[in-house]
Amino acid sequence: NLLGLMKTFLTLELIDLTVVEKEYAYLFKDYSLVFSRRVVEHNLRCIEKHYSRIRIDRMSELLHITVSEVEIALSRAVDEGWLSCKVDRIAGVCELRRKKKSEEVMDEWVCDMDKVFGLIVKVGQLIELVE
Repeated sequence: NLLGLMKTFLTLELIDLTVVEKEYAYLFKDYSLVFSRRVVEHNLRCIEKHYSRIRIDRMSELLHITVSEVEIALSRAVDEGWLSCKVDRIAGVCELRRKKKSEEVMDEWVCDMDKVFGLIVKVGQLIELVE
């Protein structure tokens, strides 16, 4: 039974919190809050993989928690650094962004610096033509 739970967490599919809590309640009776938090985190990771923009109320339906609990879970995930998102509370929309690896950030920076140096060379050539 525990093996089935592990397989459930290893898939990139949403886990129905209500079903899993009922099925495995006897295993985690003393840690039900921690268990439900881990299920919500797993589901957030799944949503992050499949969505770039999602309504908060739809996320609430998918996670089987209230809208305020979704906001709390999102803020906790951002604080812990494993999720990057922007929440527009007025529109009720969450934009999920993939966190860039340090190598990607450095590649972008190098590319931008190449563009800057190219522009500097071009400006230098234009100045020489004017003189």
